[in-house]
Amino acid sequence: MRMYAIHPRTNGKPLFHEQAVFDEHVGGLRAVAYSATGTYIASAGHDEAILLWDAHKIGSSVKRFCCHSPFLKNKSWIMVNTLDFSPDEKLLASGSADRTVKVWEIQTGKNIRTFEVPGEVYAVAFSPNGRTIAASSFLDDESSLFLWDRESGKEERKLYHPGGSWSMHFSPDGRFLASGGYTDEKLMIWDLQSGEPIQTLSPPEPQPIRSLSFSPDGQLLVSGHIGGPLPLWNLKTGEIAREFGKCSQQ
Repeated sequence: MRMYAIHPRTNGKPLFHEQAVFDEHVGGLRAVAYSATGTYIASAGHDEAILLWDAHKIGSSVKRFCCHSPFLKNKSWIMVNTLDFSPDEKLLASGSADRTVKVWEIQTGKNIRTFEVPGEVYAVAFSPNGRTIAASSFLDDESSLFLWDRESGKEERKLYHPGGSWSMHFSPDGRFLASGGYTDEKLMIWDLQSGEPIQTLSPPEPQPIRSLSFSPDGQLLVSGHIGGPLPLWNLKTGEIAREFGKCSQQ
């Protein structure tokens, strides 16, 4: 894992300068996350470790959270796909191929809650106010978005994205949740008060949607597609405001 500083250039294009390398993981990385104030970095991947790093003191990790389970019987391979810090930086949530979401206490390193879901977990997120934990999981017809109350652990809502959701993101005000399709390759915007989809967007070049992010004002949404362009959606009109360059398919 590498950390870069981003510097502006006279031609308007950013210059990336490598600041640090974190190399305690064995095998590839699948997830990284920054805490809200930039104090911590969390990382996870194909080994059993979820590591916590002090972003201001480059060196060895400061805490290790253990563990998710192997996702195949009789195998030792543990795959953590996604991480997210709570806004108050007290908790870290992780989602894994073992079909669980685990919530970890930053100060103690303890696993304080585990949520079980039908399929592999591809995305996990805290709501902006930190009161709700959401996860996307899919396995055949059990493809759902789950929302739980952080304090009680009770399920608040279960939303269905046809064909499974590979990504999701809360709007800045926490009223809406965007989900990105894996099979249907569509974007859905959910009203979390009613639990109903209020908008469905179809990219011009359909591909599984791997990542999503709202703009700070909640008016725009950018979606990342495997091998496709990077569309920036105007949510008022439902149209693409701008389209960034295409990525080569790996």
